[in-house]
Amino acid sequence: MPDQVKPVEVPVEDLIPASWADGWVMVSSYRMHCLSAEALRDGVSLDLADVRGVLLWGGAPYVEQSLQFRTGRDGDATGELNYGGIRHADEGPYLVLVTPWSSTNNRDDLAAVSRVQAAVALLRLALGPNVAVDHLGDLRFHPPSSEMQASSPPIVHPGWFGPPDISEGSIAFVDDLGSGLEQLEDGLRNRVELSLQWAFRASGVHGADSFLMHWLMLETLAMPDSQSVTVLKSEVARAYDISAEEVGHRFRLGQLYTKRGKIVHDGERSPIHDRLLEFMAGLYWDLLLFAVGLPHRGAAARVLDRDPDRSWMP
Repeated sequence: MPDQVKPVEVPVEDLIPASWADGWVMVSSYRMHCLSAEALRDGVSLDLADVRGVLLWGGAPYVEQSLQFRTGRDGDATGELNYGGIRHADEGPYLVLVTPWSSTNNRDDLAAVSRVQAAVALLRLALGPNVAVDHLGDLRFHPPSSEMQASSPPIVHPGWFGPPDISEGSIAFVDDLGSGLEQLEDGLRNRVELSLQWAFRASGVHGADSFLMHWLMLETLAMPDSQSVTVLKSEVARAYDISAEEVGHRFRLGQLYTKRGKIVHDGERSPIHDRLLEFMAGLYWDLLLFAVGLPHRGAAARVLDRDPDRSWMP
């Protein structure tokens, strides 16, 4: 009878190459499926340039934390963060990836996340989708001091946006939107509905990914059968009833298109300002209302007027 494979709680420091032991690293853990303990008896090491990994049977490290917002009867939202520290997952097959991380440089932080995501995508292609299924989470570790930090997505507090507008006028406005959608010809209606799918996805991602989702919202809605930003400028000019020249001066759509090209074609992963995403969402909202035959609400123009120096523009 073969020896029983003993599950292990893998110490984080054991996953870090000696050449990275003097600085911070990011550790990202994923649950695998359909691999036996025997297949992972000795573990499997992976080397993907600036990302190292191990396939193991045992308990992968992760941060136990949860954040939940609750709204009281008075309408105020409060958040409760529960932090349980570093834990090890239940016995099973896991993929653990490690990459260098900077504790002070936001650009390096984005680069670390990007490297890990690229490695996961590559491993899914090379080894099969079950190599990385459930993302347990990320943590940051500093070997010299044994300090650990939790890593979590940006927190959006409900109080930033205020309560939903359920006034009689707003509910009637939603009815008008529904009527406008029903009256669209099939091709435009399909584009509107697809663009709304991109809008839904944009709310769940951040940084360059969110920028691309916002661009796809605009492209799907207002650039049919064309990759030229001139088409988008013309549609904005029609919606705002201004000249294409004024559109170019006020809205700087060419700069957005250039930013999109740098991300898609050059792999740029620089930080994206929240105000830029707010502007793109406002522009999409204005064009969507115009598409369904309703007056736009000047959402994009309000963002520009609120911050005239536009330092957040690419």
